[in-house]
Amino acid sequence: MVPHLREIAAMGHVCVFQVTITPYGRSLEPGVGFKADISDSCITIADRIGRDRMVWRYDPVLIAPGMDIERHLAKFSLLCREASQWTGRCVFSFVDTYGRSPSSYRVPTSVEQDSFCRRAASIAEDHGISMSCCCPKRDLSHLGIATRGCVDAVMMRSLDIPYETQSTPVRDGCRCVKAVDIGEYGTCAHGCVYCYASRPALPKGVSRLYSVDSPMLWGAVMPRDRIVDLKGRDACRLEGFRERY
Repeated sequence: MVPHLREIAAMGHVCVFQVTITPYGRSLEPGVGFKADISDSCITIADRIGRDRMVWRYDPVLIAPGMDIERHLAKFSLLCREASQWTGRCVFSFVDTYGRSPSSYRVPTSVEQDSFCRRAASIAEDHGISMSCCCPKRDLSHLGIATRGCVDAVMMRSLDIPYETQSTPVRDGCRCVKAVDIGEYGTCAHGCVYCYASRPALPKGVSRLYSVDSPMLWGAVMPRDRIVDLKGRDACRLEGFRERY
């Protein structure tokens, strides 16, 4: 993405990046690259577009062999030190099993969740980072966790980016502005075992549907496909958007 930032800006788009960096290893995130390399890329992006357009996701928080709350907090402190170089926001959530019965991890108990929130918020504050929870199932403000969306109206207004509110939240507790998901289930090479979009091993040969030469994330436009233009906005800044709408 870094080599294309100037091209994207020239198209009139204002970028906001949410980047997930967790403390997990290959057993949970088999295809994720080295965390230090990801952080270095974030520093490069932040230098070009600003720290206020960068959001760190420590997401999701789960309990696994060798990863209890104490280990989480130790790793979180180290990651905070790195992330503070490129962002002032951290969004986290507690893992959702989506009806599955995973054997390699579990959901933290309420006591573990409270302990993480209280101590992580303090650690983050020491590094100049504010914390909020993605779709919290209960109020966490008394533990130092801000009540706001991951990409919300506050962020959009601060960056002068037009936005629309959701008529119906896509998830319970979601406070984000209206967005369009351009992803597709079962196409990410990271293969994170906790991810709702991950799928069992794909049939042999399916990976060939990914091409670096295709304008699509996965697959290609076929002769019988119908391309539908998404309703866009003429204005790329908030004031212009208000004048038109």
